[in-house]
Amino acid sequence: MDAPNRHISRIEEQAERELALLERAKPKTPDTGDLAEPMPLPKLPDVPEFPLEVLPNAMQRWIGDAAARAQFSPDLAAAAAVAALGSVLGRKLGIRLKTHDDWTEHANIWGAIVGPPSALKSPAMREGERALKALQMAADKKFAKEQAAYEAELEKFKLRKEAKKKAAAKALTKDRDAAIDLGNEDEPEAPIPRCYWTSNVNEASLGVLLKQNPDGLLIERDELSALLVSLEDDTRADLRGLLLSGWSGKEGYRFDRIGRGIILLEKFAVSMLGAIQPGPLARYVRSAYSGERADGLLQRFQLLVWPDPAEFAYVDRYPDKGARDAMNDLFQRVDTLVARDYGAHDKFGDDPRFVRLTPAAQNRFTDWYSRFMQSTRKAESEGSIAPPLAAHLGKYPGLLGKLALILHVADDAAGTQVSERTLVKALAWLDYLKPHAERIYHAVGHPETGAAELLLARLKKGELPPTFKAWQISRKGWHGLGDTNTVKRACRLLFEYAWLIELDAGGATGGRPADPTYTVSPRARP
Repeated sequence: MDAPNRHISRIEEQAERELALLERAKPKTPDTGDLAEPMPLPKLPDVPEFPLEVLPNAMQRWIGDAAARAQFSPDLAAAAAVAALGSVLGRKLGIRLKTHDDWTEHANIWGAIVGPPSALKSPAMREGERALKALQMAADKKFAKEQAAYEAELEKFKLRKEAKKKAAAKALTKDRDAAIDLGNEDEPEAPIPRCYWTSNVNEASLGVLLKQNPDGLLIERDELSALLVSLEDDTRADLRGLLLSGWSGKEGYRFDRIGRGIILLEKFAVSMLGAIQPGPLARYVRSAYSGERADGLLQRFQLLVWPDPAEFAYVDRYPDKGARDAMNDLFQRVDTLVARDYGAHDKFGDDPRFVRLTPAAQNRFTDWYSRFMQSTRKAESEGSIAPPLAAHLGKYPGLLGKLALILHVADDAAGTQVSERTLVKALAWLDYLKPHAERIYHAVGHPETGAAELLLARLKKGELPPTFKAWQISRKGWHGLGDTNTVKRACRLLFEYAWLIELDAGGATGGRPADPTYTVSPRARP
């Protein structure tokens, strides 16, 4: 064979080899008759519908009305409203859950509402905080008047002082031994602004606000994820420590700053409220518990709600003015509460006044607390509960006290002891909140479920390549699908539920390949 023919022959042989390789690379799709029907992916743990009757009586109508008109879940506004009311009560009054012990809880609570953008989290927060914001507006107007009056009095004080200095100087020029009067008038005191809520603080500014408002205030963040991520930065460690100290309402804090002197907070309370989407929340928790800062900051968000989306219905009606007025009246009454009208004081004298439980309420609490602690310790010792969830639920006895105190002050204006009815209402809150916590921490421990839902949505839109590996999906820049390991687990879940097919025959040792190639099942193709 001459050279040109040999060259042509080699080209033909190479072409045949490449065609064979391409043929082998085609997806080996089984006949659709051999394929399982794709199944629905596993759901998140169920959560109950929000029972409006667990709210303070004066809140129920307004939260129900606002939720129905705007079409958001009442849970979202309810959590915001209770956290807001607790911040107003703050450290004014405490509750002691045992008959003799000095274990005391205060009303400040941290709350977080979880949901996708369509959940209308921001409108729900606005309605829940409406009465609190009204208090702030009134306080700001009052402070503006007081500040103007103070500045006028301060100017008069300065003029009187200057006039006396001039008179004294004139007298001394005539007689160096003359009796002079420089006066002993005290300088007018500057008014202190009342701060009910703030949104953007650092350690120093928050310290000043807490010094001026020792009963506490609310930190509100519409996008809670931004605050949580910022608190992971070492440069924000002081603010993180201050917030952790303020959660209980029982601790103090000392600032020593050159140029600013010493600010001492003997005891102070911080309430917090924010909204966050499920994805960022899950990523934050996984990051926090894989690092060195598992200090329980997230577990302090005890009013943690993630309701199911409700069916939308168009509603257009006037707000219930009577319900709104009742809500405003409740916040104003709690704001002007005089603790000595409610509570007792112990012989140590180092805490605000407090209320205790009635005998019937005490018996119910003792029974619940004993059973709760026994079951919790058993679950922890057996390893049947994830540590982050255990840490969250472990704070429920304190949360029960906070909720009982808020409900008591709201519903029993003349009561000096917390009734059994009020305690039962607070326990109903825990029954409602626990499934929400389980849902949230389940999502944290099973990130593949959320990622699989996102990948399935892409599949149904026909956006997946004919064949692909997990790492190829993670490089596409798709929301929530950027982590290769999470995408691997999501693909595996979709394979197990018959949405995807594995094309590889097996790994090097005959088992499943470490990084399978997938294609969409013909039964699942759009």
